[in-house]
Amino acid sequence: RMPAHSISPVYTKPLRRTPFFRKFPRKNGTKSAGRKGNPTAGTIPKNVLSYGHACADQRHYKKSARSMGLPAHGAPMPLSLATFLVEFLSEPDDLIVDPFGGSFTTARAAERLGRRWLSTETMVEYVLGSASRFVDAAGFNMRLAA
Repeated sequence: RMPAHSISPVYTKPLRRTPFFRKFPRKNGTKSAGRKGNPTAGTIPKNVLSYGHACADQRHYKKSARSMGLPAHGAPMPLSLATFLVEFLSEPDDLIVDPFGGSFTTARAAERLGRRWLSTETMVEYVLGSASRFVDAAGFNMRLAA
């Protein structure tokens, strides 16, 4: 039996390496040339990821937060970037942990992609403002713990 103050492990299964060629088929439908010219299932993503800062999901979040009289997070990440990273680095039903939730964009991407998620934020105003992103999620219930 573990004492009440000890920390229990988060992962219940061993971590696995993510294959780089898994989810990036070439846009024209052709196979890419791998080692010695052998075709591969896709391509390795580029070293620099370019995503526009304008994001309809972020605009909706900011409008919703301000309508509730709450501050919107000042440096939100585009949903397309969070979606790319969650999809590339995890499998469905994996646990995505974001210890600096902010506007909960990573949580939103994980929810949309069928991943379990856990996110924390020190500013309760950001948490309340971000709750509007999850009202359509199964099992959502907005209540504050005392």
